[in-house]
Amino acid sequence: MLKVFVCRLAAVGMVAGLSGIVLPSANLPAVAQSSPSVQPQATSPLHGEWRFNGPTPEESISLLFSPDDKLYFILPDGEGSQIAIQMKYSAQFDTQPSSLDVMASAEDKALTVFELTPDGKLRIDLDVSPGDSRPEKVGENAIAFERVSNATRPPTDLQVIDLTAAPAKTDVPVQFISIILSGQSDFYRKNGKFAASVEELGLATDLETEEYRYQLQPERDSSNNTIVTATPKVEGLPSYAGAIFTSEDKGTSTGGICRSDLPSTTPPLPLSLNRETETLECPSGSSLLK
Repeated sequence: MLKVFVCRLAAVGMVAGLSGIVLPSANLPAVAQSSPSVQPQATSPLHGEWRFNGPTPEESISLLFSPDDKLYFILPDGEGSQIAIQMKYSAQFDTQPSSLDVMASAEDKALTVFELTPDGKLRIDLDVSPGDSRPEKVGENAIAFERVSNATRPPTDLQVIDLTAAPAKTDVPVQFISIILSGQSDFYRKNGKFAASVEELGLATDLETEEYRYQLQPERDSSNNTIVTATPKVEGLPSYAGAIFTSEDKGTSTGGICRSDLPSTTPPLPLSLNRETETLECPSGSSLLK
């Protein structure tokens, strides 16, 4: 299910356990807050929010279709928080069955089909990946969504991760690390420390992709900092390291991501925090992403 953005997040369940906690001083690319705006008027029967209630809250999901061709996957973390994954879409009702294209970028397009049933439900085949042929019919395993709202924008207090904002392949590790750090920020807010593993974070994800190996670095004092690294498995790609540092006396958090200046297949060196200036410092040979 939801293979449509596996290629961008590298795992189906990557976003399933995260909520949108914003670091006060964090510099996390590709993660943006939704801003207040007028709700675009719905002009299609597809526009609005549709929800699938799974066996557990963690397996539930909402799809929000906007008139400006934006599609939001809204997922809960099981504790009342949610995060929205923004993509683009194109729907055609004059085909049989109706067709839907979902785009995380120009190079990542998933082709699927859907139908609006007589009882008002949206049945859609989400078991697709970019590059697959479009299904010929809406199969038995299609997910049935029920309309829950005519809203065409996510709530303004919901954090939105826009996958379409980073089309370059080298930006995928930035998104991956950003999501893990967002989850760590939420975990810290609730537990007063950072998680020692993705399992403790509640993420059902594979930390290895075809191109990168991700690692949540163990720290001696998990109450003050956390580091996530991305090491290339192939030649020609840079390495990455992201971190969050907390200051108990000042009640602030500082975070960011460093990228190696040259391609590297060795793990990146740890980041550090200048406690006097409260600024993140990258190791030699790496630069802080703005």
